[in-house]
Amino acid sequence: MVGNFDCTQFITFDSSASEEKLNNMLSSFEELGFKIITGDEVKPIKRQYFKDYSSYYFIELKFDNFMGEFEDWEQIDKPPILIKQFIETAYKMVDSEGISNIKIILTSFAEEGRTTNEVTVIEKSHISEGLYTMSKHNFQVWVDNLILEILK
Repeated sequence: MVGNFDCTQFITFDSSASEEKLNNMLSSFEELGFKIITGDEVKPIKRQYFKDYSSYYFIELKFDNFMGEFEDWEQIDKPPILIKQFIETAYKMVDSEGISNIKIILTSFAEEGRTTNEVTVIEKSHISEGLYTMSKHNFQVWVDNLILEILK
């Protein structure tokens, strides 16, 4: 599939939770300003690009300016407010009963054969450190796309 996309984020997971519970969890992201895009509404190029990392549910958390928050994240222990709220919401989802195989995917720019993907497996208590990989002030690792696999 030819094409590319940029500046978006995804959450992917398996679940045995009720649809009502899933909707309640996802509404927490909506309260932060993310638009929830699910199923066939997620563009095929995005699903195809991340197919090797996807669990049963593959949800786009659309917020055009969210990746810009990482440009302002200077110190690892002082994330911008929106990123801090995102992390807190992700913690709640990871802690939810019936949720497994959860991954957060952040995309600066994605094009098959041209861009890099960094897969990092982390404990939930290290989500902040994992996300900091995308900060423009992180000089240890540079990556186009980050896939954080979160262990409970």
